[in-house]
Parts: sequence; structure tokens; C-alpha cells
Amino acid sequence: MQSLKRVKISLEDLPDDLLKEAVKVIKRGGVIVYPTDTVYGLGCNPFDEAAIKKIFEVKKRDLGKPIPLLVSDFKVVEKLAYVNEAARKAMEAFWPGALTILVKVRRNVVPKLITAGSDKVGLRIPNCKATIKLIQAIGGVITGTSANISGEDAPSTVDPIIKQLGEKVDLILDAGKTPISIPSTVVDLSEEPFKIVREGAISREVLVKKLNIKVV
Repeated sequence: MQSLKRVKISLEDLPDDLLKEAVKVIKRGGVIVYPTDTVYGLGCNPFDEAAIKKIFEVKKRDLGKPIPLLVSDFKVVEKLAYVNEAARKAMEAFWPGALTILVKVRRNVVPKLITAGSDKVGLRIPNCKATIKLIQAIGGVITGTSANISGEDAPSTVDPIIKQLGEKVDLILDAGKTPISIPSTVVDLSEEPFKIVREGAISREVLVKKLNIKVV
């Protein structure tokens, strides 16, 4: 097994040589660790089923649990999902930022491994320039699950990732401590009643007040 490759980057930029290396790893079906505004993520090509399965193996994650996606812009969102008025309002209010929004997925676009066979997909545009540059370079979308074994705390630094995942990943982009250091809030806006699936960096109160909606 090859030795673990860990490289230092800035949250503000991803140098072209490291960007090319990360893209190469992802295109060949590998898995990388990368920083976001919230916590570190495990990234692969979300249309490569073998790579997605590797993510589940690395995390020891139940195949019945979906994997969120990080996207580069609204055009990509439209290609992946149907966006209703409530979801669009939330995207405009909180993106780029720490809100993952569940919306109805377009049929036969996203692998069922990503959605766990459901008709919904979780999407987010992160507020991190280096991450956006990476996502753009691989086609506008990357897996956005946290870089930890399922059930463990989502990591805001690289050291716990190395302890947990070791050499099971192909490349680690280390930008130091992530700015927010708390996972994103996950809200299901695909249909009413709207539901907060996980309260994280954005509180229920802020979400409800800003969007003027009822959530359960």
C-alpha cells in the first residue's frame, strides 16, 4: 500500500499543481480528504459507483444512509435536482454557506448509492474558495460526507482523520482548522412539512426567521 500523501494548502486557494493531482486521484476512482468551511470532507467522483462504495467502506457507513453532495453553482443544482420555491429561497439566503438542502433528485442522474434509493438528494455550495476551485475542476460536484468513521465526531482538523482513516484515503489536502468547525445544518425542503434533519452550524431559529417557514 502506498504511503499516505498529505499536502498543506490554504482555504483561499488551491495551487494548480495540487489541483491537478487531486483531480487525477478523483478521476482514477480515488478518495481524497479536503477542507470546507464547516468540517473536512471525503471526496470522490459521485458518478463512479466503485468510488462511492470505497467511501462507504472507508467510513464504515451503512449503505442505507445517503451521501450529500457539494456543488459549485446553481446551474449544477438544476442539472441534479428539482428546486421548489422554498428550496430556492433557502439557497439564495444561505449559500454559499453551512446549509445542506434536501430536494427532489432528477431521475437517473445521481447513482442510487448517493441517495440510498430515495427520491431526494442533499446539496450544498460551501463557502470556501479552495473547495469551489476543486469542485469546478472535476465537473461541478463532489461527495460531501464528513471525513470520519460513522458515529465519530466530524473532524475540523486533519490529525483525527489520519488516526481514524489512516492510509485508506489517497490524498489529504490539509488547510488547518476549518473556520466553522461544526457540520452543516441539514433541512428537507423537498416537500411539506419541511423538516430539520440535523441542526448544525445554522440554528433552527435563524433558519425559520430568515425563511419565514414552519419546520418540524
